[in-house]
Order: sequence, then structure tokens, then C-alpha cells
Amino acid sequence: MKLQISSPDLPLEGTVENYISKKLGENLEKFLKKVPIDERIADIHVTKTSAFEIRVSFDMMLPEGGHIFADEKADEFHKAVNELHDEVSRQLKRYKDKLDPQK
Repeated sequence: MKLQISSPDLPLEGTVENYISKKLGENLEKFLKKVPIDERIADIHVTKTSAFEIRVSFDMMLPEGGHIFADEKADEFHKAVNELHDEVSRQLKRYKDKLDPQK
């Protein structure tokens, strides 16, 4: 999955981008086996909403009218990404089940 990560007000270091790529890219790939590779593109937006809060959002368009969107806020970056991963996983599982109801 190709992730387009943007963060207008926070500098993203290599380890932060690697964490996002591993958690949201590699871990979610299992739900997208039937989606063409060129359509596996997700936008990740990271912002700092206050002195103590980070917001991470995920937006992805999928074939056959599928749209995955999740937005999480937390007091630390890793917590926000983990919660976002859980929500996106749920949505992708529902999308996968909708496309292939026999499993």
C-alpha cells in the first residue's frame, strides 16, 4: 500500500514515518489482496491540535464505492496511530467481507 503522509505543522522524522508505514501500511495490506496495486493509496494526515493532543487521519478510496476514513486524537503519537489502525482494520474487514461474503 502506498501511503501519502503529510504533516503541515509537525516535522516527521524517519522513525515516525517508519512507524506509520509499518503499522498502517504493512499491517493492513492483508485486507487489500483483491484490490489492484495501483488503487492501494491512502492519505495520512498528522496534525498537532493542541499542546497536548495529536490528530491522525486516514483516507482511502477503494473500488466499487468503498471509502475508508478514520480520524483519531490522543495525547501521544503512538497511541493515536494504534487507535487509528484498529478503526481502519475494522472498516477494511467490513469492506473485504462485503466484496467476498462467502468467507
